[in-house]
Amino acid sequence: MIDLLASAIEYEAEGDIKMAIATYRKLLAAEPGNAVARVNLGTILYMRRQYQAATDMYRAAIATDPSYALAHFNLANALDEIGQPVEATRSYQVAIQLAPTYADAHYNLAILQQKMHEPHKALTHWRKYAKLDLTGVWHDYATEQVRLLSSSTFNVIGNSSKPRRTKRRAKLFIVR
Repeated sequence: MIDLLASAIEYEAEGDIKMAIATYRKLLAAEPGNAVARVNLGTILYMRRQYQAATDMYRAAIATDPSYALAHFNLANALDEIGQPVEATRSYQVAIQLAPTYADAHYNLAILQQKMHEPHKALTHWRKYAKLDLTGVWHDYATEQVRLLSSSTFNVIGNSSKPRRTKRRAKLFIVR
């Protein structure tokens, strides 16, 4: 079944999303417990804005492999998109527990906590992100959030400039 996984990934890389989906589904019919295939298919569904279907796929991957940090991270992204911020927060936290240096999980959790008017919790994750990703394109933004949230003039209700809605999304991973 490794050949089916490799084929699905290749179809996706070539832009043949319909064949990639069909191949992932064929693989999952033969190997329902293939967490990597579930996460990859979930990512395609997510990118097609089929958030509930992506959520279902990520939950199935987690049921198979509860230690798969990327599955928890992607589930959190999808839950946030369907308006379930409390569950999304829990999923980001699990991803961070499983992989404490997962910079993107800290970044997305910081944004979500700011949206939920929890600036002090957000500050913790902005700091962690800024320490973990020193050269990434989002480092400057995270550093600015740390500065704003740490300032004595910060309004406890929230930052006057809303965090960017754009989140860093997990890319398709073939290996964990």
